[in-house]
Amino acid sequence: MPRLSALRLFRLLVPLVFVLLGPGLPAVAQEPEPPAPGRAAAPGVPERTPAVLSTQTLSPAEVRTVVEFAPSADTYIASNRPGSNFGSATGLFLGYNLVDSNYGAERTLLRFDALGTLPKGVIINSARLRLYLGNSNPPNDAPMGTVLRRLASSWTEGSVTWNTQPTWGGIRASTDVGSSLGWYEWDITDLVDDWIQGDQPNYGLEIIGDERVQQRERVFYARETSTALYPRLVVDYTADTLPPIVTVNPLPAYSPATFTVSWSGHDQGPAGIAYYDVQYRVDAGSWVSWLNQVTFTSAQFTGQNGRVYQFRARGVDTAGNVEAFGDAEAQTTVDTIAPSVHVSPLPPVTNAPSFTVRWSGEDNPGGSGIQFYDVQYRIDGGPWVLWQRTTATSATFVPPASGRYEFEARGVDNASNYELFTFQPEARILVDRIAPTVHMNPLPAVTKTASFPVSWSGGDNPGGSGIQFYDVQYRIDGGEWVFWQRTTATSVTFTTSADGLYEFEARGVDNAGNYELFTFQSEAQTLVDVRAPFLQPRIWVPVAMKNARR
Repeated sequence: MPRLSALRLFRLLVPLVFVLLGPGLPAVAQEPEPPAPGRAAAPGVPERTPAVLSTQTLSPAEVRTVVEFAPSADTYIASNRPGSNFGSATGLFLGYNLVDSNYGAERTLLRFDALGTLPKGVIINSARLRLYLGNSNPPNDAPMGTVLRRLASSWTEGSVTWNTQPTWGGIRASTDVGSSLGWYEWDITDLVDDWIQGDQPNYGLEIIGDERVQQRERVFYARETSTALYPRLVVDYTADTLPPIVTVNPLPAYSPATFTVSWSGHDQGPAGIAYYDVQYRVDAGSWVSWLNQVTFTSAQFTGQNGRVYQFRARGVDTAGNVEAFGDAEAQTTVDTIAPSVHVSPLPPVTNAPSFTVRWSGEDNPGGSGIQFYDVQYRIDGGPWVLWQRTTATSATFVPPASGRYEFEARGVDNASNYELFTFQPEARILVDRIAPTVHMNPLPAVTKTASFPVSWSGGDNPGGSGIQFYDVQYRIDGGEWVFWQRTTATSVTFTTSADGLYEFEARGVDNAGNYELFTFQSEAQTLVDVRAPFLQPRIWVPVAMKNARR
């Protein structure tokens, strides 16, 4: 059974009461019946502003509001009046008109431009389109199914026609409209959310009913009505009322010329951060805008040596809440000059199994200080090998073999500045652990003079440190060995006053301190005969025989 609106019921009951009570009662003034919606043009459109129906504070950062919007444009179009515009009519027609001059299929268009006044970033809890049905033909008709579509192109209330109607989007809602007069609703929460979030442009909406050829239409009040029965969109939304909290992340005390500045934060409400603004200042001077309305959270900054840079950031959320800039949140001093480091001199040669390498250096005045050292070496001019990465200024080097070792060092400061290796030695040392080879030169078998030259010769190993001096010892007639010479010469006159068999042995000592051990074996010998009776030399038979064979 179709439902009766309160207004219609009131109209029926008042005359009935008057008849039953009789003419003796004073007349009751009837409320004037509101003008029915129709096709006639209205003289104008009453001015209506959004009305706040309720507010509720959910948290310090959230307020829930219900607001009602009147349409900024509404009309209907008719298929059998394809070039006609009905933008000023007081009614919005839907369905199919067959008996009233045969308007044909009828569709309703509405647009709510005032949605743009909602705060940015609101959360749409619900959105309901409400239309008041002022007429149904037939009056006791079954409910008419309707669909509501998003409009995908622009239109103007005062000029749109069936032929120029905007393009459709997808179906976003549906409802059944009965024949009882009163309010009917379409739930368009998702569509309004798309408009508010910018996912779809707001060109309004179109309602389509039963367009089969028959007399079946519904007529709603348009915004041109002078009554309170105009169309409305009731939106329930939650707004973010507090700004984000954003800060620049800590920076090291010292940084190279180009370094990364990063920031982070969160919104205090549900809207979410829309963008960031970042400022800097130099040596506590005035703040300078660096990055404005950016959505990324880090960037490269380039500064000058010795200058102190401070940074601060703020966030702006999608609801338009702007965080106030605070004081400096991060600070760093730019250091662009690498330390100066060198290896201390080494002795020219060593035969030790290990030795100490030292280095030293300093950072530029006001710099960040040396963080660590890199030390490299090479052997005999070969490829350089990284040996140390350390904070120490010395280390024990164990050479793997004899050879000429060269060293170079560099420093890396706390701002990551470093010297480039030049691959040129800063200190050298010859590691020589091989003793020279020395021997006595032959002497004549018999010496008839009290003084005679004794000589020796030898050499150090290839690439060795070279012979520093020679030691020479001798003995007489197989007796005890006697140390005779420590000299750089390779020949010395030996003088004696006694006859006998003289034997000699020599060794070399190189510049690294390596030396041969005496074997205490004769390397050269001569029979000294300077006192009578004199020895008579003999001709050895083997020699004579050998000469004879020749």
